[in-house]
Amino acid sequence: METTLLLIDPDSRSAEFMQVALRKAGYDVQSVASGKEGLIAAWRDQPDIIVLELALPDLDGVEIVRKLRADPRTERKLLVGLTGRSSPEETKAGHEAGLDHYLLKQPDALDLLLRTLAPHRRGGLGAGGTAPLQPGQLIAMASARGGIGTSTLTMNLAFESGRGRPAESVAAMDLSLPLGTLASMGGVEPKTDLIDLTELGATVRMPAGFKRHLTWIPGWGIYLAAGPRDPRRATQLRADALGPLLQALRATFDVTFVDIGRSLSRLAFLLFSQADLVVFLVGPDEPTARNGRHILRFLTEEGVPADRFLVVSNRPTGGEPMVGHDLENQLGRTVDLAIPNSGSHFALASSLHAPFALRFPEESAALALRELSEKVAEKLRVPAG
Repeated sequence: METTLLLIDPDSRSAEFMQVALRKAGYDVQSVASGKEGLIAAWRDQPDIIVLELALPDLDGVEIVRKLRADPRTERKLLVGLTGRSSPEETKAGHEAGLDHYLLKQPDALDLLLRTLAPHRRGGLGAGGTAPLQPGQLIAMASARGGIGTSTLTMNLAFESGRGRPAESVAAMDLSLPLGTLASMGGVEPKTDLIDLTELGATVRMPAGFKRHLTWIPGWGIYLAAGPRDPRRATQLRADALGPLLQALRATFDVTFVDIGRSLSRLAFLLFSQADLVVFLVGPDEPTARNGRHILRFLTEEGVPADRFLVVSNRPTGGEPMVGHDLENQLGRTVDLAIPNSGSHFALASSLHAPFALRFPEESAALALRELSEKVAEKLRVPAG
């Protein structure tokens, strides 16, 4: 049986274009032009997937999402917002109401929509009957405090992720403002920075040509969206321009790791609302663990689901750590993985602009990085339709 899809869009030209493309892709599509018609069709026909514009002529789209999530007939359906609303507040409201995905109406939208829907099609099991990996994933890399290796882990986790994927399918983005370190860690001089990328035209950010404007890091096998080349440029990065850039990365790469350090800025919250997974680093000491507990609680209260976090204890320096139950009791939750201390080896690998696992493949930390990459991949798997 074909996967059934309800499209709610008041723009007749947009709706017709999407219907044709979705039917060619094998979906059984029904289209309506208003929120009221959408609710009636959703509850009457119970389609597998509902794609809706949030700016509707009769009802507020976010309120429609809430109604769909509150009704047992549609509470478990896949809900995708496809809209022109790009502000962080609107994005956050859409996710909090119950949207599974929030896509912007820009030239890459159709390609990304098809990639987003593919794992949810009926009969969509991967090899060996496993759930497939959702394409176009965003991983937020955050920490309880500075200086515990968030940037180092971002680069090395991106490298590990790329080892098991097709070439040129992984990217890293440096949102640790005002001046990131991923470019220097990779040993490259970036040709563009985040501000340049947000100023590109929407058609230029289409997957076919977008990679040309990013920086390829040889030896790591990843593309980089570099941080501002000058700290003063960081103030030019607008929150409403970041959403379209994140979507372009989703459309172009299988997975993008975004380093935001310890930031809780408006930009960071846009990423938290869109990220498929938040890798949260804590140091195994009491002050950092206590700070991590407050941040995790705050983010959960702000609408980031608790099951979206993957908590990692990292030891960038020596010393007696808190371990096991002591650390978890201080955090108030389970630690998913601990990366052991490797003395100066992480710093040495970074100074050589090389992935840790290539320089020190037998170190226990290298094995832990591989295990963390596997845990990330498992968290990103979605239920088959």
